[in-house]
Amino acid sequence: MEQIPSVISQQATWRRLWSTISPYRLVFTIALLATMAGSLIDSGLAYIFKPLLDRGFIAHEQFFLQLFPLIIIAIFFARGIANFCSSYALSWVARKVVLVFRQ
Repeated sequence: MEQIPSVISQQATWRRLWSTISPYRLVFTIALLATMAGSLIDSGLAYIFKPLLDRGFIAHEQFFLQLFPLIIIAIFFARGIANFCSSYALSWVARKVVLVFRQ
C-alpha cells in the first residue's frame, strides 16, 4: 500500500475545510480583525504606561493624572469589546462548520 505524503494530505484537508468556511468568510474576517485589534490594544496598553510614569509621577502634571484613569477605562472597554467580538464570531463560524459536517 502506497503512503500519501503528509503535505498533500494537509493541503487537501485545508482546501476542503476552506470550502466549508468560505460561506462564512465575512464573519471569519471580522473575527480575525477583532483578534488583531485586541492584540494591538494589549500591546498598546504596555506602551501607554511610559507617559504615566514620565508625565504623571515625575513631572506631576495634575491634568494628566486626572485624565489617565479615563484613558485606562476606555482602553479596557475597547479591549473587552474586541475580545468579545473575536470569541463570539469564531464560535459562531465553528458552530456553523460543525453543523455542515453533521449534515
